[in-house]
Amino acid sequence: MYRRFSEWEFDTNGITTVVSEWGDSDRYAVLLHGVSGNRHYWSDLAPRLVAEGWHVFAPDLRGNGDSRVTADDQVGADIQMYVEDLRAWTSELGLDSFTLAGHSFGGRLTVDFTAKYPDAVNKMILIAAAGPDALEDVARQHPDLVDPGGANFSELSEIEGHVVDVLRRLRERQPDRPATRAVMRRWLENLEIEPDGHAKHIDITATSAAQMNIIRTEDQTPLLADLTHPTVVLRSVDESPMLRYVIPHYDDFLPHATFIDDVPGGHDTPTAAPDYVLRAFLD
Repeated sequence: MYRRFSEWEFDTNGITTVVSEWGDSDRYAVLLHGVSGNRHYWSDLAPRLVAEGWHVFAPDLRGNGDSRVTADDQVGADIQMYVEDLRAWTSELGLDSFTLAGHSFGGRLTVDFTAKYPDAVNKMILIAAAGPDALEDVARQHPDLVDPGGANFSELSEIEGHVVDVLRRLRERQPDRPATRAVMRRWLENLEIEPDGHAKHIDITATSAAQMNIIRTEDQTPLLADLTHPTVVLRSVDESPMLRYVIPHYDDFLPHATFIDDVPGGHDTPTAAPDYVLRAFLD
């Protein structure tokens, strides 16, 4: 018997951070979502990790999901705000040593957290991580890698209607994303839903823009030379051109890292290819 699922709220650095928990062993894993995501992104994978003996925690990063910000100075303008949020609630729970896994922006946060608190992390898993380079520098050098469309998060705030119609519109925006329970929960978490079923997408423009700015402007390569933690890096075969180019740079600075390069699907590896993420934990 084990406690299957719990939720926590923590007052951390001027915001409320909400964290989901699965399992009850002393083998800890912390999972970090990417831009516009939330803790429900991991709701399919987490029970599978518990079945393999892991005790799993997944937060809503500040400005995402239920960890919403209410003022401009609460938006995570630099990566260290997210690092200290993570440090605050893991310390309060007494998580002294854990495997830290991050997807996309969460992968970049994984590296920055480990660099500042190396004793807290026993292994890094970088899942389609948005780094390590400052992407605007790469874009200047290789303009052919830039996606001319890019992500327009402000369009999401314009989506409203009956909740079923809203989910359909979100599905139409990303037809290649698998329609798993985790994806549905992630979308629902980003909606304000009234009793009559009317739903409106929460405006995440400020948060997403801040996180994207970190990815574009912050170069984390100087941090990598001192990291000797066991590391697994996952890259999908259909990743965006920019990330297909930069993700292998982790190998330049983390020569001990293990690369899993045959991951099927696009950027949404945790939901599109959960078996490969599970493999990274078990290797």
